[in-house]
Amino acid sequence: MPENVVESYRHARRIARVGAVCLYAMTGLLTLIMVVVVIATLRGGPSQWLSVLGLVARNTAAIVATVLLAEFLRNFRNEGSPFGRRQSLRLSAAGALLFAHTISDSLFGTTAYDVALVDGPVPISVGSWSGLDPMVVSLAVFLFCLGMVVRYSKALKDDSDSIV
Repeated sequence: MPENVVESYRHARRIARVGAVCLYAMTGLLTLIMVVVVIATLRGGPSQWLSVLGLVARNTAAIVATVLLAEFLRNFRNEGSPFGRRQSLRLSAAGALLFAHTISDSLFGTTAYDVALVDGPVPISVGSWSGLDPMVVSLAVFLFCLGMVVRYSKALKDDSDSIV
């Protein structure tokens, strides 16, 4: 491989490592938030169980999508080739999960929680987005299509390797 390609690949691997660590940290944060919200919701009594199931399903989709993206970056760094069928599937599945997450957000109402600060003059309200978020839909479509591009680039690489 030419030296500039090797150096670019090393740089991409370093960036992918940083990105994977950031996404794994985001996964931990999303999981922690989900656990706290589930505990807070369950304090409302047994009537909240159905709400909790919907909340867990909705947030699990976002958490798994984040893990798949982190795995894409981790495997970009660790596998012999950054392209391949499994990498393509990771991106496509993450896109599908993000799309499912945003659809479920549009089907269920908003969830609002009031948090009163100690000795604070103003209570804080935290709520979730209700409805289709065009940015998340765009990201989901992009990830799905990027998965197909990665699959195509693997085919191009295999073809060029067979010529040499």
